[in-house]
Amino acid sequence: MQLQYTVVAGKYDGHDRNVKYVNDFDTLEAAFNCVFNKDLMTYPWCEIEIRGALEGSYFVIDCKDMRYSNT
Repeated sequence: MQLQYTVVAGKYDGHDRNVKYVNDFDTLEAAFNCVFNKDLMTYPWCEIEIRGALEGSYFVIDCKDMRYSNT
């Protein structure tokens, strides 16, 4: 089963989410690299959605306030 990783980031307009960035990736590493290379974690909300593990559902990684460490 192929997993899909979608990076989504944006701001709030009142109580609604306003998407400013969205892109799909084949690997979790590529999705994290996108978040850090584009500083997407500075948006009011930023998530990586993981789809394909369970039919009809997805998992979310909250990227807000993340720090990168390569150790």
